[in-house]
Amino acid sequence: MTKVKIKTLTPVHIGSGVDLQSNIEYLFINDKIGVIDDKKVLQVIGEENINRWVSIINSKDNLLDYLRKRKNDIKLSDVALREMDVYASDIGKNKTLKEQLHSAKGFPMIPGSSIKGAIRTTVISYLIEKETDRVKNIINKKRSFLNSKGRKWDLRSFQEVESEILNQLLSNSFKPDANRNVFRFLQVTDSHFNYNTLVTNMQVLNLQNNEWRIKNGTDQLTEIIGNDNEAEIRIKINSELLNRNLNKKEIKSDVGFLKDIQSLFEIVNNHTKLLIQKEIDIWGKMEKDYPNELIDWYLETLNDCLDEAESCKENEAVIRIGGGSGWDNITGAWAKHNKELFNDNEWEKLSNLLNKNRKVSYFPKTRKIDESGDVLGFIKLTALQKTTNAGKNSPNKIGN
Repeated sequence: MTKVKIKTLTPVHIGSGVDLQSNIEYLFINDKIGVIDDKKVLQVIGEENINRWVSIINSKDNLLDYLRKRKNDIKLSDVALREMDVYASDIGKNKTLKEQLHSAKGFPMIPGSSIKGAIRTTVISYLIEKETDRVKNIINKKRSFLNSKGRKWDLRSFQEVESEILNQLLSNSFKPDANRNVFRFLQVTDSHFNYNTLVTNMQVLNLQNNEWRIKNGTDQLTEIIGNDNEAEIRIKINSELLNRNLNKKEIKSDVGFLKDIQSLFEIVNNHTKLLIQKEIDIWGKMEKDYPNELIDWYLETLNDCLDEAESCKENEAVIRIGGGSGWDNITGAWAKHNKELFNDNEWEKLSNLLNKNRKVSYFPKTRKIDESGDVLGFIKLTALQKTTNAGKNSPNKIGN
């Protein structure tokens, strides 16, 4: 396995799937948010008052006021599982907080499956570019089928053709085949960050009435891993198992990207540079059409991330993951980036379908940024060295 350092270039959010409720599951005291620890709360109020606590939750009364009655010098550390500095101008009484995923030991984490999924997305775009003619044939067959039935492209037909393309490229099969999927030979461990998380206020930048502005009612408190934080993971390309399957002719797909970590990182980094540059080009034009300070901040962050990607050595790569990273960074974005596959009418149809049948000038028509114009999800991977027997004693869980 290869030891790989992760550095967050911008804040990262990997959601736990839980939205914490204000004044029930978290408290805001002295510019900090604390996630409530039930055991600590009971120590403050006493077990005999647990019914009163439940009543406060059910009636949405002010829990903090009650805690102060029980202990007038109450501090977050008295009742909190963990504390977070807040970088948001408006907390609001009824705002929920999107929780960052934590390990069982309480460390904020990025699962190996998230990193592997982001790598998979970049490789798919690479393979589609490399095998454009093969992908075109799959799409043309779908066109012919739809025409023969008097049907037009709809979201389901786009999803069906995407599924077939991915199965063909990754498994050389018309249907999903986990045993032949080339990504079974790539393993990525979870990363645990020994840093406190932060809270930011994510907002949606949206084109409305010929002006880019923050969309009303979209503010969302979000727990994040801050930028410039570091952790380690291990990445393994199981060459022995891969070669065994190749010799048995079980694997019939392109596996060149699994030659070594350097080859894989080169594909990842090139894809990231391409996406950032396209985004900068689009927003550079929009900045002229719709001048806005928020766009200036957004472009500044993108340019910083592009500089990082362009300065990467052969053992390094920049990639984008997690919440708020945008539609262009998910698997389905291949349909947008390769202009040879769908004609303009088909792409317009697809973009309208993805935008809930609303015609838009730009797709995607929104971007998520925080109050300072920062974006989420950019990390830098640096391969350090190969390790021996790392899997035996490593506490990290292997991502799927």
